[in-house]
Amino acid sequence: MQADVESLREHAQKVATSGALGRSRSYTRLLDFLVDCAASGRTPKEVEIAVEVFGKGADFDPSQDSMVRVYAHNLRQKLEHYYATEGRSEAQQLALARGEYRV
Repeated sequence: MQADVESLREHAQKVATSGALGRSRSYTRLLDFLVDCAASGRTPKEVEIAVEVFGKGADFDPSQDSMVRVYAHNLRQKLEHYYATEGRSEAQQLALARGEYRV
């Protein structure tokens, strides 16, 4: 299991350093956080992501601010684009589940 976790982290790092996530560190932080959650076998809540990744306060209200959903949607598209182009020969692919914050 530990080898799988390391492989997952290494692959996320490879995607991040490829430039596929753009110049914004926000997408890299989000991907790293989601990979860490997957490694520990849990699916984070939207509020947790807002606080831990984006530095929002504990009073963050997802019904009033769609920031986490927008970033997740954009990250999903960036990953799909990476695997359709530069990463098309990758044996392993990271995917962000639709409707969840789970890699």
